[in-house]
Amino acid sequence: MLRWRGVIGGDKMTDSVIPINKCNQNQDQIDEKISNVFKKFEKSFTENSNPLYLDKCGEKVTLQEIQNTADIGDNSVVLIAVTREQYNMDNFSKYREYIRNALNKDTIYYGLWRNIEKNKTEWDIVYTIDAVSYDEIQKHLNLHNEINNGLAQKMALIIDKTGNWEIQNNENFNEMP
Repeated sequence: MLRWRGVIGGDKMTDSVIPINKCNQNQDQIDEKISNVFKKFEKSFTENSNPLYLDKCGEKVTLQEIQNTADIGDNSVVLIAVTREQYNMDNFSKYREYIRNALNKDTIYYGLWRNIEKNKTEWDIVYTIDAVSYDEIQKHLNLHNEINNGLAQKMALIIDKTGNWEIQNNENFNEMP
């Protein structure tokens, strides 16, 4: 959904929703759904939990479905989080805008990930790239530092054609602030 504030024909529009997806809900309703799901699972979510991802409509989606949606055949797809150390949805609109406008990506997912060091569950917004090369993944892991107050991404999740996943760590992570 694109949010637009402006004036048309002299009438002030307040937070209009221009539907560009097939969710049949506005972004506020979707955000409420995402928030409810995340709040339900975050307290019991551990590093041993199965990955939990939601699509742009706030519906649960499997890693296999994410890989299938990427429509890249037998190639792997990579999930890259834009968020870093987010524990609520306060900045989600900023991150969505960044993904759509700065990265020119349409496919957005929401996920929970356990930050073991801080003993908290992060609320992530992620996008996909084709697993073209190790270097390309590393580039994306370090691309969002500015929007995250200098924090780089720690890892990417690589999903193969069967829905199995592995982590690619950021080789520069320990050098980041």
